[in-house]
Amino acid sequence: MTQTVQYSLFASRPKEATLVGLRAFAHILLLLLVFTIPWEDQFVLSGVGTLCRAVGASAFAVGMFAVVIDGQIRIPRPSHVALAAFVIWGAFTAFWTVDIDVTVASLKTYSQLLVLTWLIYEFAPTAETQRNLLRAYVLGTWVSAAGTVYSYYSASETYWERSVAAGFDPNDLCVILAISVPMSFYLMTVDTAGLRGWLWRLHPVVVIPAGLLTASRGGFIAICGALLIIPLVARRLPRVSKVILGSSVVLAIFGLVGSIPAARWERIATIPQELTSGTLGDRRLIWAAGLQLFRESPGVGIGLGAFSSAVDKYLGSGVVAHNAYLTVLVETGLLGAVLLGVALVLMVAQLRRLDYPERRLWWIILLTWSVGAMSLSWAHRKPTWLLFALLAASCRPLLRRALWRNSAL
Repeated sequence: MTQTVQYSLFASRPKEATLVGLRAFAHILLLLLVFTIPWEDQFVLSGVGTLCRAVGASAFAVGMFAVVIDGQIRIPRPSHVALAAFVIWGAFTAFWTVDIDVTVASLKTYSQLLVLTWLIYEFAPTAETQRNLLRAYVLGTWVSAAGTVYSYYSASETYWERSVAAGFDPNDLCVILAISVPMSFYLMTVDTAGLRGWLWRLHPVVVIPAGLLTASRGGFIAICGALLIIPLVARRLPRVSKVILGSSVVLAIFGLVGSIPAARWERIATIPQELTSGTLGDRRLIWAAGLQLFRESPGVGIGLGAFSSAVDKYLGSGVVAHNAYLTVLVETGLLGAVLLGVALVLMVAQLRRLDYPERRLWWIILLTWSVGAMSLSWAHRKPTWLLFALLAASCRPLLRRALWRNSAL
């Protein structure tokens, strides 16, 4: 059973009903936060920023209040310690960064992501509460997928010949959608009846075409990786779901060929050429410049978030790494890469403690994310840290038992 640290700030302990209610409220805010992540850039509140940011601040405030009056907090797992050590190391890079303003801003972002990791660990302690977070993320991708479809039919492409929901980069959005595909297939095996069952069954039929409308080549490869979940879950689906799944695959093949514009297919069809002899959308040039930056400061890096500033002397301003692994290596050096790598190894090593359905789900999700992160600067993005947080929280022995004596979730 997970251990807790106990302390006392009040003369008497609050009533159990009060503690349960606060924790339930924190969990609801956490669900809302995860729901907003897949479409956070689509809607921005004037003077506040994204709704995701506002909900995240509220979840943190309620969560901290619940922990303070409860007098107990969970002891973090080694993977949490490694993630925290990575962020702390990122803070030290402010002493030698090439752009202090960017590093401070990036440190703020990473600190908020670390808070997200804690919130999920503290307020989603059971398998069912963690599945609720998966449900929230999948539901959130309905919003961004709908925005992409609307963009296509309203001819309001943000990028030439590429449809995408307002506020998004097409490559980012396609991978955000791709990550949700194995989640929805897994949820089909959990929620087999009612409205929720239909939400998961119809989800791939809507989300995959939306992803293809972005014409993202890296996203397309990520989608292909995500679809490896199908043979792993098909035998566990009820007969009705199998029939629906089979029919959906047939209809999707014909529908995608006919409904996705030729220009999108033509761009996706250039993947083999780009991989063998192309520039990968100028990414090879960016990666070469990034490796040169790494050679200049291999041990401690150039400063958290400072890749774009440092690469100016090679490629000009406004260029990002387009590779999460290279971003971490260049900005935080070998030590930062090792710390983050240790955290990932600890989380992956714990997969063996999960039940087989959850274990195979996470292998496919990690594969999908790994492919997407090869062409995206996703080291500091919420979807990345959401996956880290969920994986770290779920990798616990006795996962299906009640780990918090006061929790009624």
